[in-house]
Amino acid sequence: MVAITFAHNMSDTHAERGDQRFDITTYGIFIFLVVIWGAAYYFMKQALFVFPPLHTALLRIAIGTIAMTPFAILHLKNVEKSKLPYIFLSGFLGNGIPAVLYMYAMQKVDSNVAGILNALTPIWVLVIGFLFYKKRVSALKTLGIVMGFAGICILFLSKGASHENSIFHAGLILIATCMYGININVIEHKLHDVPSKYLGSISMLLVGYLYLLILLIGVQGQSLATLPLFSKEMMYIIILGVLGTAFSNLLFFMLVKRSNANFASMVTYIMPIVSIAIGFAVGETIMWQSIVCFVMILVGVWLVKKKL
Repeated sequence: MVAITFAHNMSDTHAERGDQRFDITTYGIFIFLVVIWGAAYYFMKQALFVFPPLHTALLRIAIGTIAMTPFAILHLKNVEKSKLPYIFLSGFLGNGIPAVLYMYAMQKVDSNVAGILNALTPIWVLVIGFLFYKKRVSALKTLGIVMGFAGICILFLSKGASHENSIFHAGLILIATCMYGININVIEHKLHDVPSKYLGSISMLLVGYLYLLILLIGVQGQSLATLPLFSKEMMYIIILGVLGTAFSNLLFFMLVKRSNANFASMVTYIMPIVSIAIGFAVGETIMWQSIVCFVMILVGVWLVKKKL
């Protein structure tokens, strides 16, 4: 889900424009992204039945990177060399480390809860910007931050969150979304003049091939040669890597060009609904507290994103 970390700030920092076409293809891309990213948490849980969490994350990023390598090579010549360290840092903050955190988290967190917590990313963007980049925060945006984090507290303190989901593991998702927030601020302040389509492919080169090297060498007693690569669960990882990372990244930027950044960013707000629906379909307990928290977080995000 490379493009998720760009979705929340693209309209402010990249201002990419294309011919706006709100036709059936545009809405088809939108629906596909909502479904594939919303279902990603379910695919993660399925992969964990056979694969260790670390290896699942390494495989997902490595596969996604390999799929995007032709585009990265094509775009490399258009990027200043002085920008590459920040672009590679973005790869670790926006994909490499969060992928590992999410896989460990999904051992003890339902997919619907993971989808709800992921919606916090825009709030982290504002908090990190305020703490480290001295961004001004209005009273309305402060209210949005308070509502978002109040939703987290209710989710963590509710019986559903503490009984069926580990608070520690849910905290790993919070750290991952915080890293998304840091990444977006790095992009805004250090990479604002680099087109998003370049960031989306090049940023993963270093982390992706580093993870592939780790898999080849071996870690935690297993290497690429000892993993069950021909299992059904491997298909879930391939879906995560190819469709959920590489292909969806390209489609996301296509969606931005066909519509606009604000419309495209709605993908990240609607996808938790898919996560909740899939969780309900597979028998996860959907507590009423979770729905209340989701609404609180969405209202908080809306206040944070609201133009004054």
